[in-house]
Amino acid sequence: TEVGKNLLKDVKTLGAIVWNAYVSVPNDILGGVAHPNMLLYVKQSGLANADVFPNIVSNGVAATVTLVDAAECGNFFCPENFTATKITYTHKYGMKTEKNKDAGWETIVLPFNVKTVTHKEKGECAPFAANDPNRKPFWLRSLKDDFVDEAQIKANVPYIIAMPNNDAYSDEYILEGEVYNFRRGCAWRQFLNRPTWNNGIGRYAADV
Repeated sequence: TEVGKNLLKDVKTLGAIVWNAYVSVPNDILGGVAHPNMLLYVKQSGLANADVFPNIVSNGVAATVTLVDAAECGNFFCPENFTATKITYTHKYGMKTEKNKDAGWETIVLPFNVKTVTHKEKGECAPFAANDPNRKPFWLRSLKDDFVDEAQIKANVPYIIAMPNNDAYSDEYILEGEVYNFRRGCAWRQFLNRPTWNNGIGRYAADV
């Protein structure tokens, strides 16, 4: 059995591939197009090249799942149950905040409960509501009857988020730049016929 070169090159919305054959997935099946958030399910380890396919689910287990922002081809879809040993989402914050004013807010929805939030240079961070003196603070709110402060990012919950970014703040508390949301050890259940996650603004993937 053979699969043609560049078979899926023009499929820009690809969020997952379920590879049921006991043969290797061709390195050129995507035609060199990067799908950084795509899941690739294979029957056993060694059937897919991790340098080409970053999120491999082998026999129901993914060693790592890495989700990033992508201008295109950034979909994520979970058609079958699996367990991830480690999962991260990286986003680069750059909006300015202001003292005593609402500014710098972005929206975020993640398909997993976040264990730690870490700035690339400043270290671990936590929402102001967590009251953690050992971590750099940022603003996190969810909408109920009104916006309320939150202490944790939970799976499939929409939030507004702002990282301190103003020259009036002490430099150690300015969190502009890359921030990693991390979770170690989580199980995912399938969510067929629902919207895919794309660039931190989707929903419905399930962390259980």
